[in-house]
Amino acid sequence: MPEALYILPKNTQRELASYALAAYPEECCGLLLRAFSSTPASTITTYAGIKNSLMAEKAGAHYSINPLELYDYEIKYADMGYDIIGFFHSHINKVPRPSNEDEHYMIPGMIYLIMTARAAGCPNWALWKKASFGEKASELPLSIGMENY
Repeated sequence: MPEALYILPKNTQRELASYALAAYPEECCGLLLRAFSSTPASTITTYAGIKNSLMAEKAGAHYSINPLELYDYEIKYADMGYDIIGFFHSHINKVPRPSNEDEHYMIPGMIYLIMTARAAGCPNWALWKKASFGEKASELPLSIGMENY
């Protein structure tokens, strides 16, 4: 069965691009969230930026999220009415395709939004998902700019 079309509202895309540019030339990272309410399961309602926990010399090419921080965010956003549906991060001046390291650490069933970050903006976006451990990630259909939630 083909994957549903995922929707990234234009306002959320603009906010994510601003967040990535503020972190540039380091990779940014964080959570993709969906409101519990009547929001379709394939809509990325908003995001939560999380500090890249790698030291500065590695943060230009990698990212890491502290698991204890992730747990705190999970509780916080559940209390606010959101599900964590995936993760995002930027690739500095590179295509938005998962690296071998990205694929290795992907959690099956979660979505991963990767954006190209350059000094002048974030021109390329792609969404990925891995069905199970040991498999390659597949690119998912993504529509940017539909209605805002």
